[in-house]
Amino acid sequence: HVSDNKSIPLGGGGRYDGLVKLLGGSEEIPATGFAVNVDSILSIITVDE
Repeated sequence: HVSDNKSIPLGGGGRYDGLVKLLGGSEEIPATGFAVNVDSILSIITVDE
């Protein structure tokens, strides 16, 4: 979990081992994933023109 000084989540992720099998796959496959909250990132970026 990554955040700025205001504790607004900018992204997150984790391990998803076994998710493929849970969803009907034939074997356990190790996996990781992440997501980025683009709206939060854009809200803290300032552009000097």
